[in-house]
Amino acid sequence: MAQPHKSPTDYIVDKSYNKVAQNFRRFMERKGINITFHQLRHLFATTLNNLGVDDDYIQKMGGWSSNNVLKSVYTHTSAPLEQQFQKLIDDYYLGLIKNSEKQSER
Repeated sequence: MAQPHKSPTDYIVDKSYNKVAQNFRRFMERKGINITFHQLRHLFATTLNNLGVDDDYIQKMGGWSSNNVLKSVYTHTSAPLEQQFQKLIDDYYLGLIKNSEKQSER
């Protein structure tokens, strides 16, 4: 609403979705990036989820109709974060084992 407009139903961009998507795709290709608007939605949701942003805020900012749609379709795991969590789990259990060994030596 901060953009100048004649009525509440005026569009900020007066191009069709296909025209905007085509221009976006061409621009990204010139930059060597192959991504679509839909892939950006997935990336947006996954990134915010990985950053720990609450699902309700992600859902509102992304415009998803329900948390179920957000979780089942748009958020994905990422290999680096998965490795980080795996290390956290490994370190936790290794710590328990080491503490157990120290106690049994006494």
